[in-house]
Amino acid sequence: MIGWMRRRLYSPALLAGVGAFLLVAMEPTATLGLQSSTAAPNESTHTRTTTEQAPQAFLEAINQLRLEEQSSPLRLSEPLSQAARILLDRALLGSANTYFDAQARLTREDLRSTGYEPNQFADGLASSSDDPADLVAFWRQSDPKSLETFLDSGLREFGLAAEAWPNQSIYALVAATSQTEINQPFIEQLSDLETVRQQLLDRVNEERKRRRLGPLRPNRALSSAAQTYADRMMREGFYGHVSPRGDTVLDRVQASGYDPERAGENLASGQPTAEQAMDNWMASKGHRDIILEPSFQDVGFGVSVLESEGELKILWVQCFGTQ
Repeated sequence: MIGWMRRRLYSPALLAGVGAFLLVAMEPTATLGLQSSTAAPNESTHTRTTTEQAPQAFLEAINQLRLEEQSSPLRLSEPLSQAARILLDRALLGSANTYFDAQARLTREDLRSTGYEPNQFADGLASSSDDPADLVAFWRQSDPKSLETFLDSGLREFGLAAEAWPNQSIYALVAATSQTEINQPFIEQLSDLETVRQQLLDRVNEERKRRRLGPLRPNRALSSAAQTYADRMMREGFYGHVSPRGDTVLDRVQASGYDPERAGENLASGQPTAEQAMDNWMASKGHRDIILEPSFQDVGFGVSVLESEGELKILWVQCFGTQ
C-alpha cells in the first residue's frame, strides 16, 4: 500500500495490491503407508523389544538410514507420538476382524489436536513379530518407495505408538516438521531490526542511485513512526494508511518528532525478507514512485512479526519525509 502526505494536506492512499498476510505452509507429503509385514517370525534369540522401547529403537533404525542418505536425524516428539496413537486407534477400530485397517490415515487436524502445527508430515502402519531394526530392514527391501517418505530431508521429528499382541506388535509411525520450525529462521532474521533497516536503506539508495537520484538519510524519528505503526497494525488487526482512529502518516511522523513539509508511506504485508519486500514495492508503480521521489531526503523503516498457530504474519512500513 502507498500513502502520500503533504504538510496539512491529506491525499487519499493509492492502493496497489500488495499481498495479504503470509502463511508459510505446505501440503503434507504423500502419506504412503507401510503395509503390514509378511516376513516370517524372527527365529533369532534376541530379546523382544517392548512397546516402551519401540520408539527409540525405530528412531535409531530410521536415523541410521537417514545418515546414509545424508539427511539430518529425526528427534522424538511427544505430540507426534500422541498423533501416532490416534492413527493406531483408528486403524484398530476400523478393523473388521482381529487384524488392523492398513488404510487408516492421519489428517492435519489430527496433528493440530495434539498441539502440533504441521508443515509437512508422513505416516505409516506396520505389524511384525520382528524387532524394529529388522522390520525397518524388511521395509527397505520390500517397499523402498514408502520408506523414502520417512527419509525426506525436510522432516525433522518422529513419533510412534505401539500395541503388543500375542504373536506380533502393531506400530503407527509419524514423521513431520512443525510450522514453527519452518518459521523460526525468518523470525530470528527479522528480529534484528538494525540489520533489516540497513538492508532496506541499502536497497532504497541502490534504486535511487541507479536513476541518478540522491541517497536518503536514515532518520530515527521516521523509523520510530514506522515501527510504532507496524506494531500497532499487527496488535490491533488492521492494515491501511488511515488507522481506525483516523490518523495519517503525517500525524504519525509529527507525533514521532519529525516536522515534515512532505511525507510518504509504503506498506507491505507477508514478504519474509527485506529483499522481497523491496522487490514487491519496486514492481508497483505507485510504491516505486514514492521510493524514487526526488524531493524526499529522509527515510525510516519498521517491521512487525507475529506467529500465531503456525501462521507467520509480517508487516512492513516505510516512512519518507522532507523537512
